[in-house]
Amino acid sequence: MKLTKRHLLFNIAFWHILASVMAIHVGTLRYPYLSLKEVSYWFWILASWSYLTSFLTIIWIIYNLLNKKNNYFSQIFDLTVANVNVIDTIFIFGLIVYYLGGGKFQLITTPPRGEKWIEIYWIIYNFIWHVIAPGLVIYYFFKFSQIDLLERESYKMTLLNSLVFPTGYFLYVISRPVLDKHYNQMIKIKIANSLNSSENLFSFSPRKLEELKKIYQNAPQGYQMPKDYPYPFFYRCMGKKINCYDKVSNCPQIVWIIGTFVVWYLIFILLSHLMLQSKKRFFVMKNAHSF
Repeated sequence: MKLTKRHLLFNIAFWHILASVMAIHVGTLRYPYLSLKEVSYWFWILASWSYLTSFLTIIWIIYNLLNKKNNYFSQIFDLTVANVNVIDTIFIFGLIVYYLGGGKFQLITTPPRGEKWIEIYWIIYNFIWHVIAPGLVIYYFFKFSQIDLLERESYKMTLLNSLVFPTGYFLYVISRPVLDKHYNQMIKIKIANSLNSSENLFSFSPRKLEELKKIYQNAPQGYQMPKDYPYPFFYRCMGKKINCYDKVSNCPQIVWIIGTFVVWYLIFILLSHLMLQSKKRFFVMKNAHSF
């Protein structure tokens, strides 16, 4: 049976949604004080690259299912979503490094501690989230996406347009804790009350209770759950400590911010260039085989 564009889009949607639901489920087991009923919770998880990748991909799928026209926007949208999914595959390398290193090296993501089944469940959805789902998006880009308009317009402008998403992501992450400060404070107060109460308000297991107490004793407020920012370099950009043993960086905030933007922009420009050139070669090879 030939895999059509529509079938592939539905497949991508299925795997992205499945991984996201599994991740949210594990999150509710690890952090029962985070309520899915709170609108702020959804804004909080979207600060995570993987959740935002899935969210953006679902919007892109809906757009592609409804849109019948081939225009510049649809092509730059395809390229952006492909880039975001390529970057999302990096998380699986953090998982590989963690297990190969016997848990000594913690890069980007680490498995939950506690019951073994939760860790296995976590590994399964991470494989789906960072290998299968993005792999299908990348396959879609090379199989069905068009790039003729991206090349017909200014190539430099296309590369610059690819920077819209990383810019928006950075601004969203650093502004969310400020705009939604009440939610962060409310949850942290609830957790602190639970840890200091003999009633154990959230029914934490003894191990989880001790783990949370250590976190709250050793982490500055911004790094307590729910964390203000998903990744350490955002704390540097905002001039905050990562943990109680950490010192505020002597490097000025502006240097961290500019450095972050420079690195992000270089990654996206180089990735966009690589994806477009690879797509061109793929198209040439495909045409050559068709003769």
